[in-house]
This record gives sequence, structure tokens and C-alpha cells, in this order.
Amino acid sequence: MWPVEATIECATVGDGPTSARVAIVDYNADLDTRFTPARLLADRSGFVGIAGLKNERILDNFNFHHVNVWAIIEQVLTVLEDDTALGRPVPWASGLGRLLVLPHAGYDDNAFYDRDTGALHFCYFEGPDGKPVHTCLSHDIVAHELGHTVLDGLKPGYNEVSSPETAGFHEYFGDAIAMLASLKNREIAKLVTTGAPALLSAKNVVSAIASEFGAAIHGLAKQDYLRGAWNKRKMSDLRGTYEEHGWSEILTGVYYDLLQYLYIRNLKEVSRAAGGKKRDQQQAIQALFRAADQTANVMLRAIDYCPPVDLRYDEYARALLRADEVAYPDDSYGIRSELKRIFRRRGLKPMQEDRRVRRDIVHALREAKTSKRSPPRRPTPIGSSTNSASSSRFPSTPTSPLFPSITPRSAREAATGRPKSG
Repeated sequence: MWPVEATIECATVGDGPTSARVAIVDYNADLDTRFTPARLLADRSGFVGIAGLKNERILDNFNFHHVNVWAIIEQVLTVLEDDTALGRPVPWASGLGRLLVLPHAGYDDNAFYDRDTGALHFCYFEGPDGKPVHTCLSHDIVAHELGHTVLDGLKPGYNEVSSPETAGFHEYFGDAIAMLASLKNREIAKLVTTGAPALLSAKNVVSAIASEFGAAIHGLAKQDYLRGAWNKRKMSDLRGTYEEHGWSEILTGVYYDLLQYLYIRNLKEVSRAAGGKKRDQQQAIQALFRAADQTANVMLRAIDYCPPVDLRYDEYARALLRADEVAYPDDSYGIRSELKRIFRRRGLKPMQEDRRVRRDIVHALREAKTSKRSPPRRPTPIGSSTNSASSSRFPSTPTSPLFPSITPRSAREAATGRPKSG
């Protein structure tokens, strides 16, 4: 699959590469050396010295490493900030204007995001065959580490590890972004849909996350991946454990289960639209792209409905259902029904919403909109006979049994029936 050419629309691109949101700074701390940055061609159509390289030579070229990691990050950011996903630019938790990226940060079998430096650090190490493994060349690893950066910008409170679920959510989010990014690539879609399957295979190039890295770490032919999205892990399997990557596999599995369901659903629709024509790979690719977009948007949209700190999986499950309901009140694809089935299989129990509280909030918001002279009515909390001064329409704790994990913004959406404009 190397190399795959991509056209990227990006403002203010320059040497490095450097753009408005991202700057490649190839500094190696172990060697205390900064490598020569990739130089933009005079006509701005590409970068110097890369076009003529083939196969292994291009993989050994540091300037190609620079362009590769930058291009992946720019592509994924474009997808995430689209109106159908997050609908806004992602802020960097570091407070810096650009995300710094170090393609050869040092010798280590690792890659990581660091808020203090405002940077993604990609390391390199010697694989079992004696050849160097560069994490900056792994599409999955680059997208995964960007996922950590994006989540830290959206929910900086999750950087405080208050539970294995909060830590696991960070790892899940990175893996979800890796799968999302893979499924935007037509070459990968061709591999996954070879033979126009009626359902996606359990282990494939998308669900086997970080294949080269995993093979190099494990050194096992049967475990040529870092994590598998086809897993069947349940909440009960992780009780009493604290390893965040293990916890992440529950939600990664939810993501892949929903993708599988939507692929099957879309493939049936595409086949019917083809007028009974025998199922072929083009239909399968179309169904996969549709399913990938729907899955990503469902799973991403819920972020805005999650509490600012100490996220638990039952709260995220609840947020998934609520966010989808606000965006699509008519569950025509059966997404919420399928999510509930997936949750049951995984042992996830989203907290139930008390409809009386939602009713009170809707009425209060309508009154505030129609009458500027009188303040909105403050609903009486369940179990209380009076409306005390300390009560609030929006409970201060996100796990409140009154209206858990709903913020003022999402309450406005509940009242208007429209998703936020971004």
C-alpha cells in the first residue's frame, strides 16, 4: 500500500511541514539533534526529494517521515472538525497555537502525547528482524496519539486519572480515532471488503490495531497487532483490574460492534438500490464507508454529553443514546436499539433518565425564552417537598440521579430538538 498519494487542502503550509494547526519539529532528545525539515517545492505541490523514492527507500527517508505524520494528522483533524462530527476546531490543551510533532523523539518502543510540551513524541526501536521500527510511519499509532491530544483539548479533566474507566476511555478514544482514520482510506476499504462479505471479518486491517508495532513488541506470529477491536470483553471481566488498555477494549469493542451492525444494514440497502444485482465489492465499499461515517459520528457526538471529569462507562453509554436521540429523534436505522443490545452483551448499564426532570427543564427553558420579565421556574428536585435555594436545574455532580451527565448546552438541545450549531 506504500506510497498512497493524498491531496490535502491546508492553509499556510510551509517547510517542516508546518501549517496553521501543526508544526513538525524533528528534534531527537537522545542525540540532542534537530534533523533537516522537509522543504516545500516552489510550486507548493509537494515536498523536495520525495516523489522519486520507491519502496524501502521512501520508508527510510526522514523527510518522508515528516510529511507522512503531518499528512495523517491534517487528514484526521479535517474529519473530526467537520460539521457532521465535532463541528468546531479542536483546541490544544497546552494553550499553544500549534500542535508540535517530533517524528524521531528518541529511542524507545513507544509513542506518546505530552500536554506540558504540547507535543506528540514518536520514537523508534529495533524490531525482531534487526530493522528499525518508526512509530511515526504507523497510520494507527499517529491517529491514536492524535486522539489523546484531541480528547485532552475537549475534556482536559480526563487527564486526571480518577478511575481505570477514565484512563481506559482515553485509550479507547485513541483507538476509535485510529479506526475512523483507517476507514477514510479507499485502499484499506478494498482490503476489508475483498469478496464483498455479508459481514465484516472479526480480524482485519482495521480491527487489528497497530499491526507492525504489535508484531514487533510481541514477537508472535499469531499476535501481529497491539489490540483487537473484535474482542468480547465485558465489564465483569475487568473488575478489580487497573490496566487502562485492558479497560479500553470494552468501548473499542462497542465501536466495532456498531460498525458491524451498520455495515450489514447499509449493505442490504445498497444491494436493494442496485435492483437485485449480485452483490459486488463496489457495493460493499459503499456500505462500509456509510457505516464508518455513521459509527464515527454517533460515537464522537456523545463527547459533548459527557461530564467534565471522572467519566464512567455507564455515563458514556447514556451519552451515546441521548446524543443520538437529539440529533435523530426517529431511530430509523435502529442505532439506539442496537446500542442497547450491545451494552447488555458488554455488561454496560446506562443510568435511566427521569422523564419528569426533563419535562421540568424543557418548561423552564420555554418560560425563559417567552418571558424576559420573570425568571425561569426552578423545578423541585425529586424527593424534596420544597424548592430550596441550593437546588439547581442542572445538578452540580454529573452522576446525579436527577439528570446525570446533561449540561446546560445539551439541555437547550433537548428543548429545541436541534443539535448545536458548533
